[in-house]
Amino acid sequence: MQTTNNTKSQHTMISLICHLGILLWTISIILPIQSFSLLQTSTATSRSGRQQGNFDRKQASKFSYPSSSLVSLESETLLNPKQRNSSRREEWVNQSVTYYTKVRRMKIDTKKTIEEDAELIRVSSEHYFALLKIRNGKLNHAENIYRRMINEITKQRHDTGECDHAALAVSTLLLSLLKQRQGDLEGTRNTFITFFRIVGEDHIDQCSCSAKVLQAFALFEMKNGNCMKSYTLAVRAVQMDPSLKHLLQWKQFRDVARRRQELRGAVN
Repeated sequence: MQTTNNTKSQHTMISLICHLGILLWTISIILPIQSFSLLQTSTATSRSGRQQGNFDRKQASKFSYPSSSLVSLESETLLNPKQRNSSRREEWVNQSVTYYTKVRRMKIDTKKTIEEDAELIRVSSEHYFALLKIRNGKLNHAENIYRRMINEITKQRHDTGECDHAALAVSTLLLSLLKQRQGDLEGTRNTFITFFRIVGEDHIDQCSCSAKVLQAFALFEMKNGNCMKSYTLAVRAVQMDPSLKHLLQWKQFRDVARRRQELRGAVN
């Protein structure tokens, strides 16, 4: 019995040793394979990284600036923001003054104006800003600007007894054109009437700017079928500025003038 037990123990021990040997053999095979696989992966990753790095450098070289261009770019965008803002302001003032003086037909030295006439620069900027609003379709905003400028002039007239009729004429003309664009006929007519009430009270006989507004008023009334009133306004415009005498040579006004003569002849 004891011999049998010893034999079983020996067989068990041998079996364990065999299993242990197989396990060790398996481990000895798997570990080198994994190590080799990791080595391959690492090598591939490194090679891919080098290739990507080379590609990135090539791509960057295509879009990179030469050193001189980079310095120039930095100097324009980052070097002196105060100087850049000053340049933008000067450009805005030049455009504003050029536009407003063209509308008023003023001949001035723009550079001297920028240095000396702050009020003209302010008024020019307001009108130029209104023009930009109209271009952007913000007509109500532009109307508010024109009305504010007209109110400033009329307030000054009330306070000091002096009125810049040329400036008032320009703002009125621009506002009337805007109201016509909005399709507001009564608003357009009221704008003209308000202006000529002031001109009449101040007994203005000769003023080319006021004459231009009268001309616009006459054409407005002619367009809306008020021929007799239109002719009367046109005659008054020519009286204020004889250079507009060609206005009365237009066919519409010639027809009205002939009709007036016929009516006078019939009355007499």
